[in-house]
Amino acid sequence: MHKSVFLLAALCLPLGQVQAQTLQQTVQLLYGTGSVAASSQSASLLYSATGNARTTGLGIRVHFNSAQVQIDAIENLLPEASLGVQILPDVDDLDQDAATDQYITAWADLLGAWPAAQTGQVELFTIAYDTLPGLEQTAFTVTDSAVAVGFEFVARQGD
Repeated sequence: MHKSVFLLAALCLPLGQVQAQTLQQTVQLLYGTGSVAASSQSASLLYSATGNARTTGLGIRVHFNSAQVQIDAIENLLPEASLGVQILPDVDDLDQDAATDQYITAWADLLGAWPAAQTGQVELFTIAYDTLPGLEQTAFTVTDSAVAVGFEFVARQGD
């Protein structure tokens, strides 16, 4: 009887490991050429999901300090199922950073097949901005406002 229990446990172990895989929705913030201290800048938000999965979408916030960064435009917005982009005051300190006072909010599809042409990273949008005197650190941080069921959110900066 002990051999049967041991064999059953050994067979179940790999299945448990497969089920424990973490599914991630990742947003990577890439700054354009030039230094952050230069006046006119751009930053792109790239999206990927574990296994190129199509999901029910993603809600993100890109936080910034309006005393140091002036948003000029949101460009190259992924057109499929975008529910819009807004710049809002960060009165609830959603990123838990007192230095940021505004954020760009963006939502993507809620229909379950987003993004339709997912093959690796997809650009969500580009932020064109100017830095103002006194910029001391990276201009933006990214947080989530909604993540697809069964996924966790990962934000990365740089390469």
